[in-house]
Amino acid sequence: MRQEYTVINICAGIGVMSSAFEQAGFKVVCNLVKDKGEKYILSRNLDADTAYLSEIIPEELPVTDIVIGGFVSSYDLSTVSMAGCKQPPELYLEMIRYLCKHGKPKALLFDLNTRIKSRILQYLIALFSEEEYTYYYDQFALKNVTGAPVSQQKGYIIAIRSDITRDFVFPNHSESLRSFEEFQEKDADHTYNVKNDKILSECSDDGLYVWKD
Repeated sequence: MRQEYTVINICAGIGVMSSAFEQAGFKVVCNLVKDKGEKYILSRNLDADTAYLSEIIPEELPVTDIVIGGFVSSYDLSTVSMAGCKQPPELYLEMIRYLCKHGKPKALLFDLNTRIKSRILQYLIALFSEEEYTYYYDQFALKNVTGAPVSQQKGYIIAIRSDITRDFVFPNHSESLRSFEEFQEKDADHTYNVKNDKILSECSDDGLYVWKD
């Protein structure tokens, strides 16, 4: 029988990474969010325990096999964030330090917004080196990985406890990209035109469908 690894998501946002891990066969036992908007949407997306990061006592957190998170939420870049409610990344970093030092998870995975990668990344590298984790970092263009017609760059850092493995490599999906038709919203009210970087609410039939919300 295959072991079901447990996961805590300390920067859960609206549950995107948690959903991916659940679909991959992991058990997410705790999701930490920063505001009521995130908590509301995440609770609709996932059947999982949710708590506010600012109210958590580190000693009360569950010990899990894997720690994950997305640092994009620490700078309130999501559409569910409330103006004036920014939370400093130090809150997230101290939580990671505690979990890393006291829980000794098998692995940690973080989605890093590329605009803040320098400061956050250097902190994580120093922590993982100190705690004897082997770490790997890479940056990807989402279009080249998923096939979706977007220009966003995403950075990821993975740390694996050094006594477990040193053989990790980031997967290469460039040979199995999904076609754009799989991303289209078939019942969208409008399409938009991306010619000359201009977005129009209506265009000819060769435009792209709008993603809902």
